[in-house]
Amino acid sequence: MNALRLLFVFLIPFQLTAQQAHLKVLHSGLPSNIRALSVVNDSVVWLAGSNGYVGRSTDGGKTIKVLPVPGMDSADFRTLYAFDDKNALVVNIGSPARVFRTTDGFTWTQVYENTHQDVFVDGIGFWNASDGVIYGDPIDGQLFLLMTSDSGKTWQELSDVYRPLTVPGEASFAASGTAIQCAGDSTLLIATGGTVARLLVSNNRGISWQTQVTPITQGTPSTGIYSVAQGAGELIVITGGNYKSDSTVTDAVFFSPDGGASWQQPVNGTNGLRECVFFTDKFTAIAVGPNGIDWSTSACRNWSVLSEQKGFHVARKARNGESLFVAGKGMLAQMYLPEK
Repeated sequence: MNALRLLFVFLIPFQLTAQQAHLKVLHSGLPSNIRALSVVNDSVVWLAGSNGYVGRSTDGGKTIKVLPVPGMDSADFRTLYAFDDKNALVVNIGSPARVFRTTDGFTWTQVYENTHQDVFVDGIGFWNASDGVIYGDPIDGQLFLLMTSDSGKTWQELSDVYRPLTVPGEASFAASGTAIQCAGDSTLLIATGGTVARLLVSNNRGISWQTQVTPITQGTPSTGIYSVAQGAGELIVITGGNYKSDSTVTDAVFFSPDGGASWQQPVNGTNGLRECVFFTDKFTAIAVGPNGIDWSTSACRNWSVLSEQKGFHVARKARNGESLFVAGKGMLAQMYLPEK
């Protein structure tokens, strides 16, 4: 009897982690590889990707209104930020880099342009409804940074004095636009990859920086951190890997319980490359990649398979709500989690 009870105790965690999420595919065959997703609430979802595609849903993803950006039919949009159903920002990768803004949910106005040959925007984030940041790959050895204090109506390039120095071969990934996070009132997290994979942390909106080399796989242009998220307190998780061998990398997720001062590898990690990670609550995290989705309910100390469906790049939880959406190659889906 004691042996049976012991077996039952060990079986319970396995049974819980073996449960998989229910994915309700809302749209397939979209003419775009979706890598940008912004979920305002349970109803308002914005998405963008290749082929100049930008779409908006106001009914929880059931229908999508396509909102073309004039002159950007062939653009690759990998980052966007939506304030509500009418106000949003979208940015393309590559040069020239252009930031577009809409205030009516239909028409777009260009609010910034950079024609430097090396400009490449990787992500956007906001601390509140007014103050935000756009960042990109290094230009002349320094991280590219733009700041706004008027909800993206105008943008100012951060002075060279404040832009972090990078090492040759270090850049960032725009695979999901989530290698950046604005946390609290003034904390800014930016993750890099390539020859070195570092976490850059500013506690004063980019005025000063702390730099932490991480143990995640790195050393080649296709390796490094693809996404970063902050959970409860100083809990930080980074995910990434190698997009050239997305199912073989085992050191693709690490977490720090102390704001990046030290790093730990989970007992069980993610199943290869994960391009996006985020927290659904203080201790539950979800990581998404082209070959599946994993989750952790233990403050990132242990991960298990959540879904084996392939083709997703990005996921978001509603900022003001509970809905979870995932998007990828021609797809938008809603995700329902199993009970913990």
